[in-house]
Amino acid sequence: MSRSEIADFIGERAIKSEDLFLIEKLVAVPKNLIIRELHNLFSLSRENSGQELETLIQRSQDPVTKELLGTMKLFHQKYNWAVCWNLVRILEAL
Repeated sequence: MSRSEIADFIGERAIKSEDLFLIEKLVAVPKNLIIRELHNLFSLSRENSGQELETLIQRSQDPVTKELLGTMKLFHQKYNWAVCWNLVRILEAL
């Protein structure tokens, strides 16, 4: 998987240019943290994933994890759980 797949994702999912900064922030997050915090979230919680993100943010004591979850929550508010799930899979493979 390469950065070109992120570009393909952006085009295929019609990600708005004003939201690209969210993807840039997520790309900068260590892969192990993405996997640990987000791997199952969108496949298990689906329509409830927004509320699940909020709960995880409130429970987290780690500022880096909070930042990751908060960024994903902002992305989730603009796009549905399936788009978030696709993004997480791409981020995991980078």
